[in-house]
Amino acid sequence: MRVDKFFDDQRMNRAIDWLLLAYCLAAGLSIAVSQIAAVSFVVLWLSKIAHQRCAKTNGQVNQNLPVDPHILIFAVPLISWFAATLVASLTGINTTKALLEMLRSSVYLLFPFSICFFLVDHADGVDAGKLLARITRYFIALTASLCLAGLHSALSAAAGYEIKPRIPGAVTESGQLALVLPLLVSLCFVASRQRLEQAQDVLCEKDGYRARWMKPIAFFFFVMVFAWPGVIHRGNGSHWSLLIRSLAACGALMGVFVTFWQYIKLPKQLRSALPHDILRLACALLIAVLIINLKRGPWLGIVVSFIVFGLLFSRRLFAGTAGAVVFALLFFEPARARLFALFQDFVISGGRKSMWLLGLEIVERFPLGLGLGNANFMRKLDPSLPYMHRHMHNNLLNVAVESGLIGLGAYIWWMVAAIGLGFALFRKMANSQDSASRQIRILLLGLSCSLLSWQVAGLVEYNFGDGEVRLLALFLMGALLALASRDISQGDIAAQ
Repeated sequence: MRVDKFFDDQRMNRAIDWLLLAYCLAAGLSIAVSQIAAVSFVVLWLSKIAHQRCAKTNGQVNQNLPVDPHILIFAVPLISWFAATLVASLTGINTTKALLEMLRSSVYLLFPFSICFFLVDHADGVDAGKLLARITRYFIALTASLCLAGLHSALSAAAGYEIKPRIPGAVTESGQLALVLPLLVSLCFVASRQRLEQAQDVLCEKDGYRARWMKPIAFFFFVMVFAWPGVIHRGNGSHWSLLIRSLAACGALMGVFVTFWQYIKLPKQLRSALPHDILRLACALLIAVLIINLKRGPWLGIVVSFIVFGLLFSRRLFAGTAGAVVFALLFFEPARARLFALFQDFVISGGRKSMWLLGLEIVERFPLGLGLGNANFMRKLDPSLPYMHRHMHNNLLNVAVESGLIGLGAYIWWMVAAIGLGFALFRKMANSQDSASRQIRILLLGLSCSLLSWQVAGLVEYNFGDGEVRLLALFLMGALLALASRDISQGDIAAQ
């Protein structure tokens, strides 16, 4: 009886929901807490499924897991990559280490499926509004986590040292921002649409596109000046720098205060929609932090994903991205210097050119792969490589080295299937009539652009091997699968 009480559907769903929310709140702040929450979420969900199967065996009525062709399109290449990597781990070098890595990865690979099945089941499958509300709740929590981490990074950049308590480093943070920023932009569009459709806010329409973005642009500039006062004053005087930073901090704090005050003073029916002004402010903060971190791979991923999003949905976003790139190159000297040092850093001894040539040599010698986690074999071929370089700084090459050529093909198949799913449904749902489906369509585009940004950034870094970045990507894949579930997409298309 106690076991049945523990596995009560309502109680289990509440516990699983809180674990997923805990992951989102910890994703940008603590590697340990977020991984514990994610693993606990998977374990508890598996326990719930196992109990339901046992209850069905005992004659109780139960629902089966949803079977959807979109899930199969996603699962088959993932399983193929896992199988090829398992073969590589058994036939490669350091088999014990590779198999342990496979065991650890297998738990995380269940993350997107558990998210998808939980969200669809918990939202009663066919209710697009419930599913949308639940998913955006997690996205807001994730955004809040990354904003707190971004604030920490901006303060550390201004101080000149890392402020305690320590959070995930600039590499991990930038990789997460490359994933979240396209999604956050789509949330901004969804929030604006909710204000217009649900509340019929005429004032919001009169404000115009430019007026709505003036406050976030000013906030972005204040954050950049606070971290890099040389944007305004290039002298060495500490008093000038302190004055500039103080004024920038006051301007940023005033922007935050005014934005939240305006949101609190809104009528109750307007506050039922997503807080679009707050989301724009968060977007400005995270873009500023991404620039401050000086990581070129995520820069490339964000630019490409914003261009794709703009071409498919908002030409203004396309023009704004191009203008922002030119503005950053003209006025942000650290970013310009970092970008112009690209070729020098590529050909330097022990740089990416050396690692990529070694990677191609390893693939030629071990076409079946070395096994998961064994890319550091390249140091045996070239001991002169820097100690911190233990992978290929390229997703495709590193996967080829560890999983073999067959595993590389399966990995590309997996990524194309995951990224293409959102784009395909975005086109199919172009004529959606109901409000929730139109908003889901925007989120599908944002999620696919997020995964595209992740993989584009992975052309010059191994972000598939960064556990926190990969776990966040798997979370977004689970949300994408949930939104692409058969009951939502096919029901909406049939209604057309």
